[in-house]
Amino acid sequence: MSEPGNFVPPEPGGFVPPEPGGFVPDFAMEPGPAESAPATGTSGRRKPSRSNRDQLGIVWLRGTLHLGVMRQRKTLGRWSSPAPVRTVEEFAAALDTALAELKFLGTDTFLVFEGEAFGHQAETAPSFSPGATKAYLQSRVDRYVKEHGRVLWVAQPAVGPKEERTWILHLMAQEFYDQLRRVFLFRRLDLTRILPMVVPVQREMGGFPIPRGMPALVAAEVADATVIVVAQAGGPVLFTRTILASPRRPRRAWPSRSTARCFTRNSSSTSPSIVSGWPPAPAGPAKR
Repeated sequence: MSEPGNFVPPEPGGFVPPEPGGFVPDFAMEPGPAESAPATGTSGRRKPSRSNRDQLGIVWLRGTLHLGVMRQRKTLGRWSSPAPVRTVEEFAAALDTALAELKFLGTDTFLVFEGEAFGHQAETAPSFSPGATKAYLQSRVDRYVKEHGRVLWVAQPAVGPKEERTWILHLMAQEFYDQLRRVFLFRRLDLTRILPMVVPVQREMGGFPIPRGMPALVAAEVADATVIVVAQAGGPVLFTRTILASPRRPRRAWPSRSTARCFTRNSSSTSPSIVSGWPPAPAGPAKR
């Protein structure tokens, strides 16, 4: 079982597997499943170079898959899967196609992921010392493990409705991570970060034209779900939730402005700015 100390997030909510001594399995000692290996004749990936500073960004959100190659702040190419990608096997096949079309020769890779294998839950922690808080959060994770199986986890600081100390636990299924890690290792890609959707949404909110510290709400459409994030501009997350419904495919009542008003009545007398939408880029062919 991993603890928060085994993660070194470069930004809130990010997994960074430390090597050695972290939770990264030593797959070189044992063969991985055949479906993790690149399909013969489909990858087209030339030998990667660690001196290549390009970065591969992957956004895999509930069946939608988008990839982009970046050099510093410039986007060199983009690729989106024309078909849904829901399993690790489908992800591996799509990754081979993307690598071939994008001609990515670097190794640095990060993943923004949302799916059934990545759970998120808020926990209000008493005002303990750091060590006691860590033990308290571990006990909450242990309870989660009894129902869902082994996980890797990281705790993201947040602020509760009554300004109490709160943590958002991001919990990724160990089995899913092991399978995913094999896919990247077989392709000589360094998976340096795994981020939940709340991280890029929160970063985007930092650029909103509103006073610093003012709460804002974003409802980001993610395939068949909606990710709701309330955060202070340039500050911490106040509230986040993923609802299995979207404006285009409602399964339950889609969240409305009352979500924000209900929350802020308990946390602030200032009504939040509300930004609805913010879907990822639509699927399409590779662009270079």
